[in-house]
Amino acid sequence: MKNKKVLKSITENERERVNAVRFYLRGVQAKYDARKLLKAISVLHGKSRCIGNNIRAWALQLRDNGTTVASRRGCHGKRPKKLDERSESEVRKWLSSEAKTMVTPKLLQDKLNREILKPLAISISLPTARRYLKETFNWVRSRRSAGMFNDGHDSEEVKAYRSSFLEEIEEIKRRMMRLPGCRPEGLKDGERPLIFYTHDESSFQTNDCGQFVYHPKGERPFYKKGSGGSFMVSEFLSEVDGPIKAVRKIIHSGKANDGYWNGKQMYRQLRRLLAYHKRNHSDCDAVIAIDNARNHTGYAPDALDAYKMNKGMGNEKQKNQYVPKGMWYIQDGVRVDQSYIGENGFTKGITAVLQERGINFEGITRGKCQKCHDQFDTDERACCQARLLSQQPDFMAQPTLLEGVVQDFNEGKDMGSIEEEESEESENEEEEGRVGVKAKQMKKNQRKMKEHREEQKTKERKQKEDQDQDQDWGKEKEEEEEKEKDPKDQNGVQVARLILYPKFHCELNFIEMYWGLVKRVTRSGYHSSPKSLRSALPGALDSVSIETIRRFAGRSFRYMEAYRNDFSGPKAEEEMKKYTSHRRLSERLCRPE
Repeated sequence: MKNKKVLKSITENERERVNAVRFYLRGVQAKYDARKLLKAISVLHGKSRCIGNNIRAWALQLRDNGTTVASRRGCHGKRPKKLDERSESEVRKWLSSEAKTMVTPKLLQDKLNREILKPLAISISLPTARRYLKETFNWVRSRRSAGMFNDGHDSEEVKAYRSSFLEEIEEIKRRMMRLPGCRPEGLKDGERPLIFYTHDESSFQTNDCGQFVYHPKGERPFYKKGSGGSFMVSEFLSEVDGPIKAVRKIIHSGKANDGYWNGKQMYRQLRRLLAYHKRNHSDCDAVIAIDNARNHTGYAPDALDAYKMNKGMGNEKQKNQYVPKGMWYIQDGVRVDQSYIGENGFTKGITAVLQERGINFEGITRGKCQKCHDQFDTDERACCQARLLSQQPDFMAQPTLLEGVVQDFNEGKDMGSIEEEESEESENEEEEGRVGVKAKQMKKNQRKMKEHREEQKTKERKQKEDQDQDQDWGKEKEEEEEKEKDPKDQNGVQVARLILYPKFHCELNFIEMYWGLVKRVTRSGYHSSPKSLRSALPGALDSVSIETIRRFAGRSFRYMEAYRNDFSGPKAEEEMKKYTSHRRLSERLCRPE
């Protein structure tokens, strides 16, 4: 350090550090008080007292390594308080272009760091980009207005179903697994743990900019007309596995694209989920909760539907006739299988079926009532013959399409593999594209008619033989219904159960919070084309951690606890925000007023 050539080669700042360290070492050798010495050196160099600790650290480094700490002045990232004229003009030009419709601070940050400020080796943070929008370009943030709506939380029908749903959930929670490999403590002898799966669909649009939008101050916010390209995502979640990526389905909505989400696609996805559950959780039962939507409560194409039948007998001129397969009725305590083939060799009409069963429909001349079909309720009025037939036991006992999948699983039928379901799904879509749906259904019905005409005589002979064996059918039917209502693990058989969420209660389905977090990710970047949105969707869906999903589930279960304690919808929302503990609502709050 005594070499003058070395002192000339260092910077002015480093020279000040070397002189400060030199004075400190000389004072230590002269046995001055270290604290007073550091204070005097700081005053001598015009620095604050806190630099004394740095001088001591520099001295120790000089003693150990022979060098002082190099100055970091000028080496930190540059974040200018204001943009230069060239950068500001480029940003203004960009803001006045098409990007003006979907401007966010994140989008401005990416534009500056990747294009405008990249030649200057300068980068800015997200708060700086937000400050540029507000101060430099005079843009403000406004809330997008939404219309008001009234829901049906407090209707008697919904409250009655919600009460039964909450009782069922309380029993499910006793056997529910919350973590992988962590069996619940409340299991009884012979019971298996449950894995709770929840499902929902959500659509993502290219022009979705979120709740807030940035625009020039003094001007009205500008929105693009229409929602743009739309993608429908159907997802299953569980607290054990998080998002079930193996059964996730993403389609480009639209008649010219992948079509629209329907019950048939939901049927295939549910089969894939059950195949996934059987392969990965063979020692656990499954509970699958879905929304109470029309796609989820639809029936199979060959299910009994009185509104698809004709009033009179069929004939040769009628094409694409509906085949009511599997009709039966009870006569003197005995189940009687009813054929749908009439005396003329064609399908029976509603009138002929009612007459054969001995049902009195005097005064009811109308075959079908469209108003009754569209607004179906639970009362037993008979405004038309189709309504009267739809109230018969065989028509009422028809399982929905999704319930049929769960019943097949409980009976031990093969669900196939996930890969087989995917290949079958693509083949069916290609076949539907080549052959019209009506033509395909017509060929299918004609083939069924031919097969069942040949089996008619065989069924009549078999019917007489089975009458003696069906005396106790009523009791057996009641036992089967009890098993379907509350299936339990008997003889070690894996069991699945399908339940429906109450209407108007999206807060009970924790996947709704998952959608909100995913859309927050997709809205942070502007997707001007369906292709860019499609490529960003998988990453956005996988960005939500399983710990966050478990917190969402806990919040939904606290909502259920609030409803179980007779809180209304708005009251439950208010109390959830104000009074929540880690796992439950406070006992004081749950006491009735």
